[in-house]
Amino acid sequence: MKLRKSLYVHIILSFGIILLFLFLVANMYFGHIREYIITTLANQNVIGTDIQSRREIIGKAFSGLNETLAISVIFGLVIILVVVEYIIKPIRQITNATKQVAKGDFNVNLELKRKDEIGELAENFNKMVKELKNNEYLSKEFMSNVSHEFKTPIASIQGFAKLLKDDKTTEEEKIEYLDIIIEETERLANLSNNIQKLSRLENKDIVKLEDEIILDEQIRKCILMFNQKLDEKNINITMDEKNLKVISNEELLQQVWINLINNAIKYTPEDGLIEVKLEEKEKYVIVEIKDSGIGIDEKKQKRIFEKFYQVDSSHATEGNGLGLAIVKKIVELHGGTISVESKVGKGSSFKVNLPKNNKT
Repeated sequence: MKLRKSLYVHIILSFGIILLFLFLVANMYFGHIREYIITTLANQNVIGTDIQSRREIIGKAFSGLNETLAISVIFGLVIILVVVEYIIKPIRQITNATKQVAKGDFNVNLELKRKDEIGELAENFNKMVKELKNNEYLSKEFMSNVSHEFKTPIASIQGFAKLLKDDKTTEEEKIEYLDIIIEETERLANLSNNIQKLSRLENKDIVKLEDEIILDEQIRKCILMFNQKLDEKNINITMDEKNLKVISNEELLQQVWINLINNAIKYTPEDGLIEVKLEEKEKYVIVEIKDSGIGIDEKKQKRIFEKFYQVDSSHATEGNGLGLAIVKKIVELHGGTISVESKVGKGSSFKVNLPKNNKT
């Protein structure tokens, strides 16, 4: 931990030195005057000395007072100027840097190695600029991804709509093209809904957690929604019976299980297996959803919860890379955490830790 020297200390010490210097100078000077007067008067007949002579003695004694005070004032002003420059210079630097940031330049970095309030301000300023730079990058990346995700289905819809107008298109082809257009419009609607949902979640710091949920029942209901997909791929799914209860937001928490189960089905091959395991601790519960799918590369695991990031970069599988970002945000709003463990070719395991009672 760095020891911070307060700016107040610098100022107080500086003016303390000035006052001490003036005190020492005055003390030395008046001490010299005292000795001079005592010595001079002792060597003369004071009674016989006229008024003019006394004035001359006292005048000589105080002849250097003005010069001494002038030197002291000049010395004090120099110290004050040095202190003021020490304080004002970095403030000017921070002001100029702030102006650059206001113009949109986030490459500013203040190199002020000080251990006082100004040093702390500069350090926090650098952190702020770094965060703004990251946000700008994420914002640009977000807009780029949104544009890309909308552009592909729109181009597809436009292309097949033109083909439908062609007189040479057969009835079978028309039906096929219409099915593709419907799929692409559903994809657009899903993307739009997910963006809207994520936007609402990101603007929330607190959600009402007042629903008592039995996790087994909630997850079982979510599994039932995917019966058709499970049958199509002949995937077997198993789940523990634990009768675990948590205080949460029922609607949001349901979205977590829907997204995780849907992902598990999506990446699990035919005749595969999905396991849902429940574990109870003193203050929280753990839900693990494990599949026997294709697995995720270690490098990709670090980015899997980012917005628009897709494990399958070829877009061969359905999805827009927002599902896990939504899951992560919902889990965090519940005061929980989510993690992933995976090996390529051996499946993936998502673990959700949720507080049992987090009522707000």
